[in-house]
Amino acid sequence: MTTGLLSAVEKIDRTFILIFAVAFGILVLITGIMIFFTIRYRRARHPEPVPIGGHWLLEVVWTAIPTLIVLILFGYGWDAYQALRNGPKDAMQVKVVARQFSWSFEYSNGRTDPTLIVPVGRPVQLTLTSLDVIHGLFLPAFRLKRDVVPGMSSKAWLTPDAEGCFEIFCSQYCGTKHFAMRTELLIVSNALFEAWYAGKVGSDDLLAGVHYREWAATPPGLRVLKKYGCVNCHSMDGSRDVGPTFKGLFGREVFVLHQGRREKMTADADYIRRAIVAPRVDIVVGYDALMSPYELSTNEMAEVMGYFREMGAQ
Repeated sequence: MTTGLLSAVEKIDRTFILIFAVAFGILVLITGIMIFFTIRYRRARHPEPVPIGGHWLLEVVWTAIPTLIVLILFGYGWDAYQALRNGPKDAMQVKVVARQFSWSFEYSNGRTDPTLIVPVGRPVQLTLTSLDVIHGLFLPAFRLKRDVVPGMSSKAWLTPDAEGCFEIFCSQYCGTKHFAMRTELLIVSNALFEAWYAGKVGSDDLLAGVHYREWAATPPGLRVLKKYGCVNCHSMDGSRDVGPTFKGLFGREVFVLHQGRREKMTADADYIRRAIVAPRVDIVVGYDALMSPYELSTNEMAEVMGYFREMGAQ
């Protein structure tokens, strides 16, 4: 049995079409027999009921045929299940971390990215974990859907056979911003992936080729905030969201709960940095302590600070 992506997808599609065809055929057969018996044995032709005796051959047939159909469907379904669950042992390992409301993909060399970037033609095994609540990794184009449960690890795998960009969703309701928990699977050439994996090419550069206009118009600091899923919980226009708005944040006075006491602080660089790396130390009054800590590089932190300063000056 081949275990490539296309064979797994084809097996799932084939099984679905077969089940649909069998179900439709049974519907047509039963409906046709019902109409035939309604006309053939209507009361006008048979005013008195006629006793019907047993027929062992008929009983064997209507037992054997459905049993055979069920076994055939089970065989096709089991084959598709095996193709999805049993990946090759030499698959590239990627750790998937889910949190409200973003995805993070960690590679063997320690590189992390909010976009799942893989080389074309190489099997990829995903190890799924959650930092907070139950999530679900859903990749429709690859017929892949696995629950991501806190406190346990699950596996999934795929083999991307063609370059392209495909959407990834969360399939389990995980909170108020569940709808925004989306990212992408980006399949690139082996040469481009090796350059990205070695740090010679940034993920923004790869995505720029797919979403160039959006990427080119996005300030570097905002790219970092989008990279880590910050804009999924913090609005940019002043409206209330899961977390405090980013609009006019820098230099603004905020009331926080610090060690159980209400205090007034100024949202300067130190405050913003602490809110990123230790978000549950100072909780803004009126909001819940839902955010998990993030680790940004020195350059990323500088870009974020520059972006907030620019927004605060507007």
